[in-house]
Amino acid sequence: MNIKQAISKLLYDMNIDPAEYRVIFKHQQGECWDVPFNYLSFNGNYFSYGESSTQYPLHRIVAIYNKKGEFLIKRKYSPNQVEILPKKIELIPGVYIGKIYDEFTIARYAWLIIQHTEELLPIDREEALKILGDYTQKEEFIVIKKGYFKGTIITENKILRGNTPIEFDKIKNRLWHQRIYAFDHGKTKIQHKLKDKTITIENGEIHITNSTTKVPPAYTSIILNTKHLTLIDNKTKIMLSPKQAQKIYKKHNIPHHKTKNITTKNWTWHKKSTLLITDHDTIISTQK
Repeated sequence: MNIKQAISKLLYDMNIDPAEYRVIFKHQQGECWDVPFNYLSFNGNYFSYGESSTQYPLHRIVAIYNKKGEFLIKRKYSPNQVEILPKKIELIPGVYIGKIYDEFTIARYAWLIIQHTEELLPIDREEALKILGDYTQKEEFIVIKKGYFKGTIITENKILRGNTPIEFDKIKNRLWHQRIYAFDHGKTKIQHKLKDKTITIENGEIHITNSTTKVPPAYTSIILNTKHLTLIDNKTKIMLSPKQAQKIYKKHNIPHHKTKNITTKNWTWHKKSTLLITDHDTIISTQK
């Protein structure tokens, strides 16, 4: 399989999710970048990375591999010269993230935003909290109450990410070949598990109980209507793909939504749907 064939397979084979793949390419002499496949856009014999307009020829690609370590393409390169990206995003303490970045950028880099904000908490807690948006406090928990991070909670110096669906029309034009998983339309709620407490956020209301819940350890769960939809890893801050989340739900015997429809932006006809868009992080969206 050559480079063009490998790229074509990831772009058009609907049995494969390109979010599971990464690409290593020669950025400049003596340096390679290892990036998510979905962060690349292709134009003939060239590609670009992220929001950069820089065009690289396809022959700069030296490897394409998945999360299991299986390679579609592997040519000679030195692992010691590889830099894994992305690994940071510019934040301004005290300034709401929505004043710096557009909605797609916030959704794409949500995991990095949460990671970086968590690092800032011990330095200046109040200024760090303002990055994520307006918040309220209930008992020992601070809860973000607006924007894409609505439903996120902060306790001590730890952030448990939550998300509210973003309107699909606001981000559609920024998508490329990402897979889109369509589910029933409905209301979502966020369920955090922290030690002996369950924090459920629904319709702007915060409910804290000491009752047991079926949220898997080390995860936050997003629930659609009465069934679990997907999970957020509380360590990496990444929202899992539907396939990854379903494996964990199944292992713990938790009722959850099954994948029925997988599409891309050019074929998204589902009206009144809740969408999970697998980029690198997963973006939760709604199609009205």
